[in-house]
Formats: sequence, structure tokens, C-alpha cells
Amino acid sequence: MKKRIIALLLLAVSVVLGACTSTPETTTAGSQTNHTTELTPPTESDPVTKIRLTINGNDLSAYKIVYADSVYDKSVLPQFTTEHDFFKLIADDLAKRIHKQTGVQLPVVRDTETDESEQEILVGPTNRSESDRLDEMDIYKTCVKVKNSKLIVGAGYDSTAYTGNKRESYCYASTYHSWDAVEADLAKKMAEGIAAFDFSSETDYSTTVDLITVACIGDSITEGAGSTQRDFHAYPAVLGRILWKDHLVINLGNSGKTMRDDLGNHYRGTTQHAALKRYAQKFDYALVMLGTNDSYFDRSWPDASDNKYLTSADNLVKDITARNEDVVVVVMNCPKYFGTNGSGSPRVRMLQNQLPKRFEAMGIKTSFYDMYSFTEEKVGKSNFPDQLHPNDTGHALMAQELSGVLQKLEEGSYTYILPEVDDGKPTAPPQGEIEEGAVNILGKDLSKVYPLASNAYTGWFMQGAPYVYMNLTVFEGYTVTNLEIPVSSVKKGDTLTVSVVKYNHPDIVETLQTYTLAADFAASAGWAAFDGLSIEVPAGYTLAFGSPADTLKPLYLPTKTEGYAFYGAGIGSKNPNATLAINVYGKKNGE
Repeated sequence: MKKRIIALLLLAVSVVLGACTSTPETTTAGSQTNHTTELTPPTESDPVTKIRLTINGNDLSAYKIVYADSVYDKSVLPQFTTEHDFFKLIADDLAKRIHKQTGVQLPVVRDTETDESEQEILVGPTNRSESDRLDEMDIYKTCVKVKNSKLIVGAGYDSTAYTGNKRESYCYASTYHSWDAVEADLAKKMAEGIAAFDFSSETDYSTTVDLITVACIGDSITEGAGSTQRDFHAYPAVLGRILWKDHLVINLGNSGKTMRDDLGNHYRGTTQHAALKRYAQKFDYALVMLGTNDSYFDRSWPDASDNKYLTSADNLVKDITARNEDVVVVVMNCPKYFGTNGSGSPRVRMLQNQLPKRFEAMGIKTSFYDMYSFTEEKVGKSNFPDQLHPNDTGHALMAQELSGVLQKLEEGSYTYILPEVDDGKPTAPPQGEIEEGAVNILGKDLSKVYPLASNAYTGWFMQGAPYVYMNLTVFEGYTVTNLEIPVSSVKKGDTLTVSVVKYNHPDIVETLQTYTLAADFAASAGWAAFDGLSIEVPAGYTLAFGSPADTLKPLYLPTKTEGYAFYGAGIGSKNPNATLAINVYGKKNGE
């Protein structure tokens, strides 16, 4: 892991400066030029405990510290307080550090709340023209330099170049550490008995600061989908604010992307991946969370898909570590998925479990975090409003948890435990046995007309509407004994409601009786069968199929098909004409 090198650089500079003590004239060491007005060697009886600072000959006490207003619009966080007003926090800290070494207490004011004057110490990208140079500075570079009569104290703060995202991504750690070089050198001067120092236009303490760099790699959940303002509320942004003094956290998320390179929506084809390859040598930690969309784009997930996922993961981690053998890759399984669109397959979680040991065998420093269990147990469904993406609170809770994980990793006290997961292979629901004498009331076997293995309609889903059969004469006079519904997923106990109704398009005008059917199996990708039914449909009535349980995920036909169309299709569906497919078996009433 990288170690901070500033102190060593300053020590080398200070040794050169300290050696030139024969005259009070200007001395130069590299780009750093210091004016000293007193060169008295220290004695045990008269140590130097404070140093007198001047700026271009002007006494420090004439100055005020002016800090930049927040780079975030306050409408983003209406309750914005000093807790997140980082340039103010840095300015307050600078005032304390200056007071400790000089005994001078300087006023601290916001740039928008004070008139401009000649004697100012500018912290961050203020609205003063002298601060303009900070707007274009690299985020790892600091600047402590006199311009005109003002002293600029700041650093690069916009990490957009490192993210590949066309949005601002701010960092404050460089600015926070920009005074470190000065503080260390002043301490050295006092130890050598130098009691005064003048910042001149030639004095330059600009340097490179060693930030702990964390790259967050993932899909829409990483990019910040579900939050009210991704730049501010995505979990990487919150993580960056929590760890703001020493870390640079960059958001390399891209919505809708997969780990697998073969699915056509893969992460390795994004601008974020290009940025990753360009700057990976700066990373200390890479948090990788990809897989939610893999299971969405390959719902059937045959055995051959396993190797495609693992090989693609190998390719990605090689990109991360190609020029940086010290980066720690933290594999994170995907957050708990509460919805019904087929994302977040347990099969993918099983494969994510294999990645840490796989990467370690490749000689890569690897760790693991169980984000699935954390979001399931500690974040909860209420903080995933669309059942897939966390809201502001969900993102904040994830960031808070990961800040503790990173702290333990840096301390060397973190040990990961791989969760126990099943193999996640799709298991077709058991086929029911059609009761003797029952016939397919619809006249066709949909499982043959639309074989599930073709995946012809696995992308169409619908929620919230009643699915009402549109032909009143089909079910009347029958007693239903069996139902078969094509599903991508079903859990034991999942329910489906079936109602006997009078129906006058587009309304149900009377409900005679409602039946709740519960699945006694857990499986996926097959025809869910409900057997042993006795649902009598009198003359003049038909059947209405109610919304299923959240985890029972029916499949829908992409077009209305004669004899099989159900009212209510299209709500929440990719295809507005998608309709529920179902096989209904029964006998004539009284038989």
C-alpha cells in the first residue's frame, strides 16, 4: 500500500534550506525559495516556540482566511450544514494550525460573505481570480503560493477526469493536506532556531499528495440510480464524504452494464472502463459489484453461462491490476433484489462467491464483502422503492458500512467470510398431473405453442393489473381442476388469486368468489402447476386472474393471440401488448 511521501520530500528540502544559515539573504532549494529574517541557532535556554510569518513583507496578523463556498448547490442537500461544508472545515483547521505555530488567530470567512481585500489567504476554489488556477489542477496536486498579495492554499478538487462520467465528482482530501508541506517545514525551521519566515512570490510549496484512492466499479446501483441526485447521494459520493480527509473515492458505475463480455451490454465497453484502465495504477482499492444485469439479460442461465461470467471477471480484474500489483480488489456480491423483473439471480451470487479464491490464485490481492446480506438484513425493502435500486437512505447506509470495511482493510484487521449460497441453477416447477377426464378449456396447449426453452417471451413482465379473460363463453359451465402458468421464478408459498366474475369490458361488474392458490414448490423457468382445484364457473361468469405474489414471476406473450388474450396487459411491461399465458383444464359442471 502506498505510504505518504510528503514528509520525506519536505525533509530533503528543509535540510538544504537549513544548511544555508550564514546570512539572512534569500536562499533557494529547487522551486522553493524562502526569505528568512532571523537565523539564530536554538539553545536549550531559549528555544523557538513560535515563528513570525509575513507574506510579501506584510505581517500575517493583517490577513483573513477566505474559503470557497460549497461546490454543491444547497438545493441538493437543503439541510447542508458545516458537517458537509468541507472548505469551511479545512479553513477552520488551517486557522488552528497557523495559530499553533505563530500565535496569530486569523478570522475565517466565506468568500461570498466578505469584501475582497489585498490581505487574504484563499482556501479552495474561491471566487477570487487568484484561485482560478485550482479549477484545472490535477486532483493529486496541491498549491501553496503567493499571487499578487494573496496566499493561495488549495488543490485539485474535481475528479471528473478519473471517472469517465460526464458529471462533477468532488474531492476535498488534497485541499485538506495542502498545508502539510508548510507546517512540516515551519516546524523544521523552528527546531533550527529560525524565528521568522516570509512568503514571497517565489515561494512555492506545491507538491503531490498521496491519497488513498478507492474505485467503485459497477452498474446503475453504483452509478447512483434510485437516488434523488446521483452526484451527491450515490453510495460512492457518500463514501467519499465520510472518508473525506484522506481518501479519493471515484464513481466508475455505468447503468445497465453486465460483467459478462458476451451479453452486448458489458461493462468493459464503457467510458468508465476506459477511465479505469487509464488510472488504475493510482488505485489502492477497487470495489467491484457487477452481476445484477447479467441475470436479467440471460434469464435461463445454462451451465455454459457460468464460464462466460467467470472468464469475463478474470478479464476485468486483469485490467485493474495490469499496472498495479498493489491494488486490493474487493469483490462485492450484488445487493438484495426485491423485485420481479428477473435480476439478481442466486446463480450469479454463487459465482461471485467463487471470485475471491479465483483471483487470489491469480496472485491478486483480494477481499470480499457480502453486500447481499447487508442490504437484506440492514437496509431492507423500504429503502429500495423500485425493488432494485436503493434510495438516498439506502445509498447512505451502504456507504457507511463500506467506510468501516475500508478502515479495517487499511488496519489489516478485516477478514472476509464467504456466505453460504445454493448453486442457483434454474429448477423447473414440477409438472402437475391433469385430472382424469379434464380437458384444456382453451383448446390448445400453450406449453407446446410457446415452448419455454425458446426464451421467446421471457422479457415481458407486468404488475398491478387484473388479468381478465376476454371471452365470456369459454369458462362458463366448467369446473376448473388444473392451472399451468409459465414462470421465470416461484417460491414456496407464493400465491395467485383466481376470481369467478361477471365481466363487461372493461370492467368486472360482480365477483362471485375468489380463490387463493399457493405454490407448494420453489423453482424457476418452467410451468408452475396448481392441481386439485375445484373452481366452478356458472353460466354467465368467467375467470379473472389477480396479481401474483412479488416473487412469483409469470411470463407473458409478446402479442395478443386469438383465444388467449387477457385484459389488463401492458402495465409495467416492455411490450404494451404483452399478455398472460396460461393453460386452464377442467370438466363440464356436474361431470
